[in-house]
Amino acid sequence: RKHSIELYLLNIKDEKRRYLVFKFFHGVIDGKGAILIIENFVNKICGKEEHLLKNDITDKEFIKNQDYYNKKVKLTPKYSLNDINKINNYKLQWNVLTIDNYIPNIVAKISKILQKHFKNDTVKFMIPVDLRNYDRTTKRIGNLILPIYIDVNKDDDINKIGGELLLSLKEKKELNMYSAKGYNYHIYPEKIRRFVIKKFFNYLRNKNKYFVGAIVSHLGRLTFNSSYKFNIENIISLPNHQPLTPFSIVITEYKNKTNIAICSYKNQIPKDTLKSIIEDMEGVE
Repeated sequence: RKHSIELYLLNIKDEKRRYLVFKFFHGVIDGKGAILIIENFVNKICGKEEHLLKNDITDKEFIKNQDYYNKKVKLTPKYSLNDINKINNYKLQWNVLTIDNYIPNIVAKISKILQKHFKNDTVKFMIPVDLRNYDRTTKRIGNLILPIYIDVNKDDDINKIGGELLLSLKEKKELNMYSAKGYNYHIYPEKIRRFVIKKFFNYLRNKNKYFVGAIVSHLGRLTFNSSYKFNIENIISLPNHQPLTPFSIVITEYKNKTNIAICSYKNQIPKDTLKSIIEDMEGVE
């Protein structure tokens, strides 16, 4: 890509509202970093004070400074081979639904809905975690996300799933290069790490399997400044997708609305399955 940030203004015929479309390169800016940039953009328009944003540290540099991670019990997520349909193309499709309320325990509820549509009794989900939670004063916009993995069984209830997620957050179970059991990733050159990851993805694709059932990301409950000449009615984050999983999902909460954006590859998910998943999510409360 030529630019890490792109901005488009859309005027749609016969609509009074306008649409601002931000495109961010996820390799250097994560979801929270994108929100910080949008906040600054809105503050500038509304004449409010802007944040001093930095992009001076990577997730690897961040965890190097966290002694807790180096002493932690080692982790290895045993991947669950979840099958749906063979990947036959990489064209993306998005389904977006808006619920007129905030939904408690939304990540656990979405994970449970998705789990019942897999053949497996247990499905693994990846939950991205923002490392800025450990330093809420930071205004860094880099890619500071590490994953937590949770296993969801067919007989698990929402409270159990939510409880395991909260416990994982409390115990800082984010997977990183220093906590990966048996794999000293941090001592290998980048070229070797890239090669290993590429081979792993090829293996999953050839086996018609997936590492996790879904990536479920929650960007939080958002607020933005407004003025008489500028007001944001809603904000929706469309996830990008990759072969690690059949679904990538991003949740945003804004002005008493919950937006759920689902990204998948076209023709990979059976239409009746996708329709049923969306209907289940529309009924969540």
